[in-house]
Amino acid sequence: MSYQKVQNFKCRCPLIRINVFGIHESHQIPNIPCDRSSNDVFLNQHLQWYHNFDSGSARKLVRAIFNNTSPHQNLFSINDPIVKRNIAVEGYKCKCPLTHDGAFGLSDEHDITNVPCGRADKEVLCFQHLQYHHNLSSRAAKKIVLAILSYTPTVTQLFHNDDFVTQSKCAVRKLKAKCPLIATHMYGKFIDLLIVNVKIPFMVFLTQNLTKQNYFLSQMYFLIKNR
Repeated sequence: MSYQKVQNFKCRCPLIRINVFGIHESHQIPNIPCDRSSNDVFLNQHLQWYHNFDSGSARKLVRAIFNNTSPHQNLFSINDPIVKRNIAVEGYKCKCPLTHDGAFGLSDEHDITNVPCGRADKEVLCFQHLQYHHNLSSRAAKKIVLAILSYTPTVTQLFHNDDFVTQSKCAVRKLKAKCPLIATHMYGKFIDLLIVNVKIPFMVFLTQNLTKQNYFLSQMYFLIKNR
């Protein structure tokens, strides 16, 4: 079976339970039973990305299935290494583990966004997903991915309430407040309309509610008024 045929071979995933083709619990293969076994997949890629097979083991299983090898045959011995070693954190794909509050010790105190995750039914690049969708810092995201790779259960407390785990640069995105820009226009001569429907002057409002966002608005105000 050529390399190209291995790459293009499609069938349903055979990993519907442990003890097929000699695969044992000690091999620590993730996502068994496979929840994607109802549809045909490109099996070689699926075994590597979803079940963490190394490339040699994935090809071995693909060729066995292509040749109609019985799943009762011990294709792998209990001591055979099957899963990847030294996996790159940035390239690891899996379903998001943040499906509930408290996963890995993350709580409301950490101010994580989008928990429970609305994309947990899809396989994602976990390291990037944790940063961009959940606002975790790269260090915290890497810690979680390494925990997943070592089969650490989500009930394990990786973080404590006083740990800083979010990206400070995303503070603007996370701020929840009524917008002070109440005018229909916010540039040029229309900047004065910002004060019309508030009970205190605009600059007093900003200084009494000092944040990074209000600092930006105050600078914008002065630039427009003095241009």
